[in-house]
Amino acid sequence: MLTLKVEKRDVHIRPEAIKIDFLKVWKEAGASSIVTLETPEGIKESLIQDVDLDPITGTPRHADFYIFEKGHKLEVELPLEFVGISPAVKDLGGMLVKVLHELKIEAMPKDLPHNIKVDVSVLINFGDPG
Repeated sequence: MLTLKVEKRDVHIRPEAIKIDFLKVWKEAGASSIVTLETPEGIKESLIQDVDLDPITGTPRHADFYIFEKGHKLEVELPLEFVGISPAVKDLGGMLVKVLHELKIEAMPKDLPHNIKVDVSVLINFGDPG
């Protein structure tokens, strides 16, 4: 289970320890794994909804968490992970153009996959429907 401890802090203090903990959780969780937040008000289950990155360093500056209601389905966009090598690309010199990079799904929070794998090795000839 992925857990982050949430606490109040002075705005002028640089939150390096918090940033390190968040990076570990964010890399593993992505946008579709449940993250448990330990707050002064109690334990909350959430998803990482949005992360604002520093344009120069690429490190997180801010993160939004979505605390969901237990027992209800969520609608989220999951990234597509293209796996395999298409013979149409490898052997016939074709080019695979990926137009869709995310897919919207609805599922219970505990059943959300991290991503959706798409096997492109079934694309043997040009125009194959896959």
